[in-house]
Amino acid sequence: MKKAFTLIELMIVVIIVGVLAVVAVIQYFIAVERARAAEARDILGNLRKGCAVIYDRDRSVLKCTPKALNIGMEEGMIPSECCRSHYFNYSAEESPSFEDVMVFTATRCMKYGRPPDAKQPGSITLTVDYLNNTQVLSSQGIY
Repeated sequence: MKKAFTLIELMIVVIIVGVLAVVAVIQYFIAVERARAAEARDILGNLRKGCAVIYDRDRSVLKCTPKALNIGMEEGMIPSECCRSHYFNYSAEESPSFEDVMVFTATRCMKYGRPPDAKQPGSITLTVDYLNNTQVLSSQGIY
């Protein structure tokens, strides 16, 4: 008599392999999205440094405008709206609650950004207090 696997045993193995594959694919997409967030953290750091230069010169963040920080929609600028060259769009604004505090935000493009578009909304926010020389990096979504 030959020994062989039964149909039930083969089906159980196929189901287990399928579940493992689904988990692996989900984790892969999360890792890829987090790697894309590295672009945003890098650009947010550059915005922080650019505003620090302005703050050191003027002792105020009032001149840390998007235009002064090279945020806009012209060629070579950091995108203020979703475009095909970046996964995120960026903004810089003075905190309405505190003096000498800037809030830099990178928001994941859901449409019209660098392909593929995000499936889930998310953002990364860098809040910098130039007077006390502190900063807080926070995120929403899978970042």
